[in-house]
Amino acid sequence: MISRSIENFYDNMHRANDATFASTPHAPSAALPLALGCILLTMGSRAAYAQLTYVDANRNTNTGPAIAIKAGVNGQADDNLWSERTGFSSGGNFFQSGDGNGEDAPQLTSTITGLAPSTLYSVYVHFWDAGPAWTIRAGYAAGKLPLYASPAEAAATGAEAALLASTLGYSRAPTVFVEADRTMYAAPIGPAKSDPSGTITFYVDDRPSSIGVNHRTWYDGMSYEPASVLTLQVNTATGAVSIRNDAGSPFDLNYYEIRSPTGALDPAQWLSLDDQDPVSGDAAWNEAGGSAATKLSEFNVLGMTTVAAASTESLGDAFTAGATLDLTFHCGVVGGTQLHSGYVEYVTGLDGDFDGDDDVDGGDLLRWQRGESPTAMSAADLAAWTANYGAALSQAPSAVATPEPAGGVLILFSALAFVHCRKDVRD
Repeated sequence: MISRSIENFYDNMHRANDATFASTPHAPSAALPLALGCILLTMGSRAAYAQLTYVDANRNTNTGPAIAIKAGVNGQADDNLWSERTGFSSGGNFFQSGDGNGEDAPQLTSTITGLAPSTLYSVYVHFWDAGPAWTIRAGYAAGKLPLYASPAEAAATGAEAALLASTLGYSRAPTVFVEADRTMYAAPIGPAKSDPSGTITFYVDDRPSSIGVNHRTWYDGMSYEPASVLTLQVNTATGAVSIRNDAGSPFDLNYYEIRSPTGALDPAQWLSLDDQDPVSGDAAWNEAGGSAATKLSEFNVLGMTTVAAASTESLGDAFTAGATLDLTFHCGVVGGTQLHSGYVEYVTGLDGDFDGDDDVDGGDLLRWQRGESPTAMSAADLAAWTANYGAALSQAPSAVATPEPAGGVLILFSALAFVHCRKDVRD
């Protein structure tokens, strides 16, 4: 009963947002089934956005290509280029598209440098709005960039809602948040992992204008902070999927979901936390109803699982090897008011890695001995394990991170956990 009610509530919330995740918390839906018998409680959570570092977009250092930008031009013309306008906004410059009556400027590439190597960060793209439809496209997959707008204009433009930039916390802030009739917003484009040189690359584009300056894009800069999120690691060769905590602190997990628009998931090979629950007959973790190739999800109705720093939770071979790499991953914590966008990382196979944690050790042999390896027990398996014992897979960044979804469902999970007050610790 609880499983189906939560599933229906969550799916209704997705449909209400046109199959996208809104980036601002929503109040719980009035349609939430009363049969749950739960009072939705307002519960505390850690202060967010407390360490953002703002970086101004600059043609000479972090944004290009130069051929797509007209430097020092404040005029309006339909030339399908970005204008670098001066005398306005944070830092005194920004990039504008939508100068004339109908313009489609090229995609821009922006970089953040000087980061810790191979470390997760949350990234925000800053843009201006003066209505009625100033928007921006931004993300990590070139050519496939979500559209963002102010919360008041998101539904009308089919965009995801950005955050009011002045409400975030900064260690280094923009120089101005409001200017004349213009207001700065920050689009949360999700977590990304810096490369070995300490660089993150993302892309920015406009929405092609059809009504002139009322469809402007004013791109001002970016901000970032260390991300305390979980990683969904997907082995594209074996199909092994695992939840990893690469952050430096524990993560109190009580809900997660994995989605694939093209049906790349394999429910039959999914080893859920419910399947692994050591308490016989206990309903701590519950697979949400309707698990399919397009969605796998489960929640802990009694409390949470603490995923320790540098630890891994295997989910079996839940990915169909060779399928489209389009997974999104979201998770929730007890006491949180919104779901967190996790980072998806695709890796290639490693012979002898039977538990999908991208190294070959005693845990793999134990799984093989129990008959839980991806392939039937064979001498070749044992030989592969012996040959690769002690090896670890080098990880390659890949996935498109998705924005933070709406948060009413997390309040529901918090209430359920509060009632039962149970904690399951996994190391």
